[in-house]
Amino acid sequence: MPAAVRALDEANAVRARLLLEGIDREVLAAEAKADAARIKIDRISAAAAELRSRLAEAEEREENQRIDALIRQADAAAEEAAKLLRTRYEPAAREVASLLDKAEQADTLLREARAAALAAGRSFAVRDVGERLTVAGRVFVPFADTVSLRPVGGFPGWGRARELFERAGFSSELAKR
Repeated sequence: MPAAVRALDEANAVRARLLLEGIDREVLAAEAKADAARIKIDRISAAAAELRSRLAEAEEREENQRIDALIRQADAAAEEAAKLLRTRYEPAAREVASLLDKAEQADTLLREARAAALAAGRSFAVRDVGERLTVAGRVFVPFADTVSLRPVGGFPGWGRARELFERAGFSSELAKR
């Protein structure tokens, strides 16, 4: 484009000089050169604008394809995770819930034993389940209260998740869907 602009500037300079010194035929020839240079500049500008537009469209298509691929990847990952949860979560959750039930039963027995011992004036130094399962030196008591399992399939849930599910008006039958 710089060459086309220089050609236009030169043609306009020649035309200006010829307006003062030249004949009509020479002025018209200079104007034709200036017009040709302007047309060339206009064509270059139009082509550049078209290329910018095509580039923007191509970049937009590319970005949309990237987003579409990301959406497909996310959808596939979510479907795979859901399949795994449908097939493996329910049995695992049932096993964990069974362990938690045992922890609750043990803690209930410990509370009863503690109350009976204290009522009889005896000391009681048996640690409950949570005290036996410290994390980084911290005690979470009672242990079963710190766990919540979401309902799924035929599993009705456990702990806070089950309570929330039932409070929302869902039955364990709906968890199967």
